[in-house]
Amino acid sequence: MPEDSRSMWERMRSGDPYTADTPEILAAQRRAQLLMHAFNSALPDDPDRLHTLRELLGAFGEGSEIRAPFYCDYGSHT
Repeated sequence: MPEDSRSMWERMRSGDPYTADTPEILAAQRRAQLLMHAFNSALPDDPDRLHTLRELLGAFGEGSEIRAPFYCDYGSHT
């Protein structure tokens, strides 16, 4: 069987088996944890709350409502 040269992130994105302890994946998890903490700790009327959510998710539909507590693994591709 040929060796798979894809990164663990690429394997994960493809739905293939992967190991979640690579520096790239651990960094993405940590980033998501910090942004989720900021979002979940913010008051509902805090103007930075939506900015934090956009930083975590990239984008979401106009008129979307996401309430705390919110949890995800990486934020991207959600």
